[in-house]
Amino acid sequence: MSNALDNIFNSIYLSEQESKTQHEYLSNIKSQIFNSEKEIREIEQMHHDLLETIAKKIKRLSNREVTLKTLKIRNDLLNERINELNSEKELLLKNQAELKAELHSMSNRFCTEAANFDEEIGFSKRRSKPAYTSGKFAKYENLTEAFSIEGNKTGVKSDVKRDESEIEGFDGFLFDVDFNCSQLE
Repeated sequence: MSNALDNIFNSIYLSEQESKTQHEYLSNIKSQIFNSEKEIREIEQMHHDLLETIAKKIKRLSNREVTLKTLKIRNDLLNERINELNSEKELLLKNQAELKAELHSMSNRFCTEAANFDEEIGFSKRRSKPAYTSGKFAKYENLTEAFSIEGNKTGVKSDVKRDESEIEGFDGFLFDVDFNCSQLE
């Protein structure tokens, strides 16, 4: 009987050892499950943070894209306006050159007619010294030369002042672009 009791005690002891081993094994598995769940929560949080970061970057990229498209449209409109103004400037310069040539031609005709009139009437012959030989016209040989040169000096000065005032007015047009739907379509 003692053998039977020893066998029973041994089997109880082995069962307890086995139970203890299984309990430790289950504790390790529970600990691993807990650590894995913790890692999963951390990874899920990182995933959530990354999604938020990506959403912010997408929004920022979208805003930049819209800004870039707007700037490109504005640049295109400004380039069109610059081309229009350059064409208008060329036309105005051409008109100005034509008007200057016409003015010069009229000035020469006037001076020629004035000289002819002087010769016909004889103002120069009545005086001992012609009027244009004194004062501001003294340096010229005849009235035609005096009137054409003096007329061109004052004409050039007024043309330059007028051109400068017109150019100052163009600065405002370069940046005065209206962004409405009709221009974007």
